[in-house]
Amino acid sequence: MVDYYTDVTPAVARMHQNADGIGAGFTEPLRKKAEEQGAEFMFDTQVTRLLTNADGEVEGVIVADGGRSSASRRVWASS
Repeated sequence: MVDYYTDVTPAVARMHQNADGIGAGFTEPLRKKAEEQGAEFMFDTQVTRLLTNADGEVEGVIVADGGRSSASRRVWASS
């Protein structure tokens, strides 16, 4: 059994660099491109129901947005 990855491979630098030198250098270009392609970001939004297909895969959500509920497709979420 291997206790540490260094037991089977040498340690190497794993940090990616960008022009800004900070996380926004990665996330801002992704956010901009997503918005150009029609993505909408909804922060502090409560998901009230998952929309699933016949196979049980999540395809969208119902969200509570200022007292009204709306359906949204192609949702990417993180906590």
